[in-house]
Amino acid sequence: MNQIGKGMTSEVFLSYDIRRNKYCAMKIYSNSLIEGRKYFKNEVESLVSCSHVNISKILDYSSNG
Repeated sequence: MNQIGKGMTSEVFLSYDIRRNKYCAMKIYSNSLIEGRKYFKNEVESLVSCSHVNISKILDYSSNG
C-alpha cells in the first residue's frame, strides 16, 4: 500500500478492494486512546449519512477495541 496522506491522528493509504474490484483509500487511525476511538466513531457516523461528489463514500469500517 502506498501512503497518500497523513494527519495528526491518522494515515491514508491507496488500497485495492478485491470484493469490489476497485481502488480505494484506507484510513488508519494511529490514536488508540478512548478519545481517538470516539472521534473515529463520530467521523464514520457523520460521513455515512453524507452524499456529495467531494466527500469520500464509506464502504466499510472496523475498530479494534
